[in-house]
Amino acid sequence: MPHSLVTGGAGFIGSHLTEVLLARGDRATVVDDESTGSVDNLAAERGGVFVDCTLGLGGHARALLDSSPKVELVGIDRDAEALAHARLCLEAFGRRVGLVHARFSDLAEILGNLGLDRVNGILADLGVSSMQLEVARRGFSFRREGPLDMRMGEGETT
Repeated sequence: MPHSLVTGGAGFIGSHLTEVLLARGDRATVVDDESTGSVDNLAAERGGVFVDCTLGLGGHARALLDSSPKVELVGIDRDAEALAHARLCLEAFGRRVGLVHARFSDLAEILGNLGLDRVNGILADLGVSSMQLEVARRGFSFRREGPLDMRMGEGETT
């Protein structure tokens, strides 16, 4: 049974994702703070296929991949710019990493397209990424002057 970890999961999206995972028969752990050792909770050192549903800049993915040479990772993000950064961050892991530009709500379809009917763990760090907050042109910043946009991916409609 896969173990899914939802961080920042106290809100509606976290509880919805948790319900979906539990309905599939997965175990789900919801934590509100990364300092609880979110990657450690997945026990990735045993190896297997793991999914980072909210890849961002690749920090959690790198930690998963560093935990064991037997870890393979599917990284999903709807933000093409974040995905490009993560690709650079994770390139040293070579064929152990597959990146997908998509919404995590399409997880079942993504895994089906990859021929995966089971995975060993799923991580979703829900919330706005630091890149979206710090880069004023992205439209999320409340500290820097910029347009009000707030799309997760620049090619998306509002």
